Amino acid sequence: MAEIPQGSQDVGRRTALLDATIRLIASDGLGAVSHRRVERLAMAPHGSTTYYFQSKAALIAAARRRLADLDHLALDRLALDVARALAPRSDHPDLDVIASTLARWVEDHRDLHVARFELALEATRDPGLAEADGAWNETFLEIIEAVVTSGGSRSARQDARYVCAAFMGIVFEQAVRPQADFASTVLPLALQRLLSSITHHH
Repeated sequence: MAEIPQGSQDVGRRTALLDATIRLIASDGLGAVSHRRVERLAMAPHGSTTYYFQSKAALIAAARRRLADLDHLALDRLALDVARALAPRSDHPDLDVIASTLARWVEDHRDLHVARFELALEATRDPGLAEADGAWNETFLEIIEAVVTSGGSRSARQDARYVCAAFMGIVFEQAVRPQADFASTVLPLALQRLLSSITHHH
């Protein structure tokens, strides 16, 4: 058995170890993950990681599931914030407000984005890690679909896929090469051009 199921009394330490694993993946990459390094980062007693996760593979798989849970919490908040931004003028979205909302999501959750990108690359060699991505992609697609619909798209699903792909490229760029004017200039301009290309295309 690679991972030992625990009762509620162990959830706190187990979660702390998984959160430390995510931070370690984001800062130093998957190759840096070891039971002892995770314990040091989580300030947990020696042997704690092995107690919960008997192998590195089990630890990484559990960290991916924990990352998916954190991602969904962040996406739920993002969906609510975007809906509020769209509400006043649903037929003509305020791109500055939406860009600010998206920028906050990118910058407040940088470790999650970097860890997700790192694990996405690993998933090309370990398909089991890719399973958690499907629901996340669908949720984010729905958020962007609402934005492009309000922007005048008549093929919202198709256009949302295009905008999502472009937007995640922008997120990746900001994660690896942060720009100080990302929220004030880079993202608003990119979002404006993406939505403009959709409406002009139609």
